[in-house]
Amino acid sequence: MRYLLMLTAMLLLVTGCKPGSGKNREEICETDMTENGQVVKNTPVVNIADSIRLYFTYPLPDGTEYGYTFLEFGAVGCAPCKKMEKEMETIRKDFAGKINVRFINLLKKWNKDWADYFEIQTIPTQVVLDSQGKEIYRHVGYIPADELKKVFK
Repeated sequence: MRYLLMLTAMLLLVTGCKPGSGKNREEICETDMTENGQVVKNTPVVNIADSIRLYFTYPLPDGTEYGYTFLEFGAVGCAPCKKMEKEMETIRKDFAGKINVRFINLLKKWNKDWADYFEIQTIPTQVVLDSQGKEIYRHVGYIPADELKKVFK
């Protein structure tokens, strides 16, 4: 398992997909694991639960892990999704190193499995995962950062 995680981390560095890099409106990388442990591009997600652990619960440079992952399901060009950018950035800054904030662009075909797994019907939808990758909160539509902060206390 450790070998697989190291291999995946190396691929992420080579492909330029850096989880938690703090870029505005990050998207989940196109990379995924296959059943035989090989890392390939543009393959359907084999096991979303494993992918959640891989993408969102990795250790930080100081050895700690994120306490929460805030997933914003939306689409580039969607007005309410655009409005959520400011709120996402506020959460990212106010909880730096504690909350992994990720935007999942549902216009990208490789994110369909994520939308199916989380049963996303409407955008924007916010989903908060605990450090084990379990959903602890969900909201549909625009929500101010002050309301979201209550989830993380």
